[in-house]
Formats: sequence, structure tokens, C-alpha cells
Amino acid sequence: EIDVSKRQLYAAQAGLDEKLEQQRRADFVRQEQEQTQRTVAELQARDWEGKYEALALEFKEVSKSLEEHKAALQTAQSRLRDDQELKANYAAAVGQLQMQQQSDYQQF
Repeated sequence: EIDVSKRQLYAAQAGLDEKLEQQRRADFVRQEQEQTQRTVAELQARDWEGKYEALALEFKEVSKSLEEHKAALQTAQSRLRDDQELKANYAAAVGQLQMQQQSDYQQF
């Protein structure tokens, strides 16, 4: 009877040891999965951060380019106004010269 009790005790102990080992394995797998999820989340966050920084840099470059184009356009518009003013002054001067020549011609 003692042999039977020892066998049952050993069997029960072996069963408990097996359950404990299964629980350890399950805990290990769960911890690894959690760590993997954290790592993936960190990598995704870095990826998004990198994309955000790249977009911010691109926006800054586009803004700078836009400002340069705006300045160039303002310069071109200013030159166009100056050219139009010169053309108008030239036309007025030519008109005055023609009138003066006609007046001089009529006096002869």
C-alpha cells in the first residue's frame, strides 16, 4: 500500500512538474510575443517619425523654393513695370519729336 501511495505521489509530482513546465513555456512564449509586439510598435513609431521628419524637411524645402520663386516673380513684375514705363516714355518722346519735326517743317 505504501508503494502505491509513493507511486501516486510520484505520478502526482510528475504531473505537477509537467504542468509547471507547460506554464513556464506558456509564460516564455507570452513574454516573447509581448516583446515582439513592443519591438514592432517601436519600429513603426520610428518609421512614422522618420516619415514625418522627411515630410517636414520636404515641406521646408518646398516653402523655401516657393519663397525664391515668389521673389523672382516680384523681380520680374518690377522689371516689366519698368519696361512698360520706359516704353511709354519712349513713345511719348517719339511723339513729341514727331510733332516738333512737323512744326519745324511747317515753319520752313
